[in-house]
Amino acid sequence: MPTTTDDTAFDSAADPEGSSRRIVARHYEIDLARPLGQGGMSIVYLGRDLKARRLVALRTLRPEYRRDPATRARFRQEARRMAFIQHPNVAHVFDFQETDEAPWAVIEYVPGDSLREIIDDQGPQPVDVVARWVIQIADALAKLHAAGLVHLDIKPQNIIVTDDGTIKLIDFGLAQPANMPQELLGGMAFGTAAYLSPEQASGEPVSAASDVYSLGCVVYELLTGEPPFVRQVGEDRSSDLIHAHLYRMPTPPSEVNPAANVPPWVDEVLLWALDKQPEYRFDDVKLFADLFVQGADGMLRSGDARSIRREVTQPIDARRTGSVEVRQAFEVAQPVAATAPPVGKRAVRSVSRSSLPRKLWRLVLALLVANALLAGVLYFQRGTIPGIYDGDRTLQPGGSAIVIAESLNVRVGPGLTSEALFSVPNGTEVSITGDAIVADGETWWPIEVEGRSDLGQGYLWQGGLQSEIVTGRDRLEHLLGEQLDDLADRIRNRLN
Repeated sequence: MPTTTDDTAFDSAADPEGSSRRIVARHYEIDLARPLGQGGMSIVYLGRDLKARRLVALRTLRPEYRRDPATRARFRQEARRMAFIQHPNVAHVFDFQETDEAPWAVIEYVPGDSLREIIDDQGPQPVDVVARWVIQIADALAKLHAAGLVHLDIKPQNIIVTDDGTIKLIDFGLAQPANMPQELLGGMAFGTAAYLSPEQASGEPVSAASDVYSLGCVVYELLTGEPPFVRQVGEDRSSDLIHAHLYRMPTPPSEVNPAANVPPWVDEVLLWALDKQPEYRFDDVKLFADLFVQGADGMLRSGDARSIRREVTQPIDARRTGSVEVRQAFEVAQPVAATAPPVGKRAVRSVSRSSLPRKLWRLVLALLVANALLAGVLYFQRGTIPGIYDGDRTLQPGGSAIVIAESLNVRVGPGLTSEALFSVPNGTEVSITGDAIVADGETWWPIEVEGRSDLGQGYLWQGGLQSEIVTGRDRLEHLLGEQLDDLADRIRNRLN
């Protein structure tokens, strides 16, 4: 949602000499007496862009962390990462300024109520309302996950609902690359204990499934009025909650608050999202949201989600399977939710089809041999094996690259604070015209975009580019592909 100018937001009866207003980087006015929110590492203030004449939010480190070089570098890195995530459910990062005193990230100001305020003021929410929010949150997180990042701080305080019902994620202070342990800030791991995934708490590598767990905790609280685990009477340490996330099973949400009338299918979906082992949890946040929305639409009955979970997790080793394959399995299993046939019949059919005739096994063997031959040909002719080995994708002067971000700004010079000339959409081909330059800890390439009326020259961030590989013998690949398709059709005919 666009920000609006509201000069009255800065009206104050304070004496000018004791005014809490100040100017940041000669560009933004803030009111130190009116923070919008505070976290373990940062403070967010309401501000006004003096040039654009609009309200903004300015996020900075808490005073005790501002002098730590590593923490300031981590703060800069987060601002750069999020500046390239453009999504209607994500608060935009407009600018980054760094003074001797503190770093400042300038973010879209989002008027509305946080989920924290809604829960505190209104209590548990209806399933259909939660479903409308969940699908938007999942869309935003899916965008983040597609960029190879995980959020790691999904909680009601970081999710705003605007007046028209739009969801905005407003804080990405802990976001980091996936498949590695949580990065430390100021030598410590951060996160809100009530929504912390087990792998986050134990120092294991984090992934999209970690965000699913935290979102599951938020949905649990939206429906029941409290998160899965709360401090017991006399407990005052976060370690008690962390222990619960690691070792205790949550109470099914339908049993927490009977007055909330949580349907039984919610138990099945949320306990799947809150599995202690990430490999047996949803690893695709959209899959979680889609299933929840199906339930809210009346398409799931008690036991349906458990059947779908068996279809998805039993035949597929989740530790070796990507979210795309899980989604394909889910789409195949979706009709099961509508018709709910006995799971036993499915199992009988699966067993009967596993007893393949000897001739059919020969076809399978021929298919494997053909695949191996194709892989060898592709490697020697193209230097790649699609889906297995992508070859050398190193960017280099004189080469070409493809934009892989949804929208990437071409800038006057290297660095996030350089003026943006124009933006190029996903899939745009660009030519690399010179050597890379490192600015603010990131790599930038001089590029040229053909076909523009202007010069079409500038700098692009390396993280939004992928080297283009020359393909080679496409016709040979096509002919072999046709033979593989024919073999696959013959196997499918035998199975049917």
